[in-house]
Amino acid sequence: MSASVSALLNNPIFVGLYRLAGEGDPVVTTVGALTGESAQSAEAVSGAAGAGSVLVILDRIDVGEWRFDALLRRTAATGCRVLAVHSTAAEDANLSLLADRLGLVVLGVSDPWQFSVDLRDLLSNSRAVMADAVLRATHAGQRAGGSVENLLSVLLNTFQRSFILLDASGRPLTGADLLSDADRAAAGMLSGRGAPTTVELDSGGVLIACPVMSGAAREPWLAVLLPVRQSVEEASLSVVLDVASLAAGHRLAVARMVDEREARRRSALLGELIDTSADATPGLLRRALDAGWALDGWHIGIKVLAVGEVDLVARRSEVADALAAEGIDANVVEQADGWAAWTTLPGEPRPESITRIAESIRAAQARLEPTMETWVGVGRAHDGPAGIGASLSEAGDAARLAGSRSQTGRFLHVDRLGLAQLLLAWTRTDTFQPAAAALLAPLRDSNGELLETLSTYLDEESSLAHTATRMGLHRNTVSSRIDRIQRLLSVDLADPETRLALHLACRTIAP
Repeated sequence: MSASVSALLNNPIFVGLYRLAGEGDPVVTTVGALTGESAQSAEAVSGAAGAGSVLVILDRIDVGEWRFDALLRRTAATGCRVLAVHSTAAEDANLSLLADRLGLVVLGVSDPWQFSVDLRDLLSNSRAVMADAVLRATHAGQRAGGSVENLLSVLLNTFQRSFILLDASGRPLTGADLLSDADRAAAGMLSGRGAPTTVELDSGGVLIACPVMSGAAREPWLAVLLPVRQSVEEASLSVVLDVASLAAGHRLAVARMVDEREARRRSALLGELIDTSADATPGLLRRALDAGWALDGWHIGIKVLAVGEVDLVARRSEVADALAAEGIDANVVEQADGWAAWTTLPGEPRPESITRIAESIRAAQARLEPTMETWVGVGRAHDGPAGIGASLSEAGDAARLAGSRSQTGRFLHVDRLGLAQLLLAWTRTDTFQPAAAALLAPLRDSNGELLETLSTYLDEESSLAHTATRMGLHRNTVSSRIDRIQRLLSVDLADPETRLALHLACRTIAP
């Protein structure tokens, strides 16, 4: 086995090891050791040191006297490039100049005897190192508590390396976020690899990872980050991950069973509450209160539709955290197509308060965007236990409609839809759809830009500035298009009834 000087300096086994003098990063494969007295003999130094070796001086030596300079020259003459001495001195400029001239790296160590033994074991007895690593990983798994977080903490204390749980994209699930954006992109290459695997990072270090078999749809990875490449520690940590991933998988499987049971309980409870509406029994109301759900007050429903394959149980906490980060204290319940959530206010909210809440929910959706596509709808405020179901129903309609409204960021709030929301069911009938297509037919010959501009303009409540911002256009461009639309359709968009008819027509023919 071999190891570079930088790898030794970064290895937590070698407590108190530091670079005393000399540049470079030579690789070592063997260890030689001498007492300070023996090191005064050129013959002894020649026998203990050579190319690829580390010469360790076992007792204290004064690095400032002339005999140490002579030792440096005798060591360099053997081809040895690394000398380790018992020292706690600070780096000396004169010593550094001599070491650089001789091509030597001088390491300071607090306990040269222990350093010599540990380094010899590391370089020459890889099987013993592996066996010791497996034994310590097994004991760590036995000592750790029932959570993955506790397991990672025990592994950190045992191996002096930070362990993290990642998804296949490199996003940390548990443990400190130790990766830069560039390193996280490299870690995203984990998907499809075997185990354990090593990924070289842009930062110069390596990420060693092993999949964790927990029964999840997309298995997470247990990983450890090394700041520099070092083959010996890489090999030992690979077997550590093999063992620790089993312990992590067991904990995740148990936690998953608990999470799924709680998800079924929440979903069933919400279903009963919605179905019974105003006729909820005292027992049902008590169970809802026991779950921490406030029933009195005014409720604003939120529907988050998940697009694509999403683990709804595992990612519920992300939705709750995103809402909480924007100041929304919400109950979040898993459903077949996403999540139902609602926030409760003690009194009837004023319109400006509702607007602020909707904006915060929209900001929460933006927090989810990097890792999950969603369609989000927000209902109106309704009071009492029955108000939860009423607002969630509206939020569900708005979320489904949001899916076809890229102009609004796949987000809709029922209060902003007004009368159009009440007439939405009618706009989907066979009677209205042909009429809507005929009404907007003059705009079809503009490569879709006029139709898109009209739809966005009406969604943004006839605001030229907001429409321009949404579409990434200059305000004058939007104004010109609106004028052209009015001429082509022979309409006046200042008329509320005309705007309503066109708004419904745009929603009807939206793809």
